[in-house]
Amino acid sequence: MSIFKVEIDAIDSKTKEGLDKASELSVNPPPSRLFLSCLETCIDNYNSILESKQKILDVVSVGDADQVSMELSFNMENVFA
Repeated sequence: MSIFKVEIDAIDSKTKEGLDKASELSVNPPPSRLFLSCLETCIDNYNSILESKQKILDVVSVGDADQVSMELSFNMENVFA
């Protein structure tokens, strides 16, 4: 198993933890609509990161460094959105 795959799996695991927490908070009555809106944005971004995992692994397997960089950059944009 490559170190890169281990790192991608770690990102996947932590993203799932964040998604679970955001989902849990969104079903409890939020203190405000703004808070709920922020949680919905987090949930959307976490889902986008999870969906890109297989794309990243596929482009790594064919050695497309430019595409890997683009996919990882996309994930970073979702983290900081």
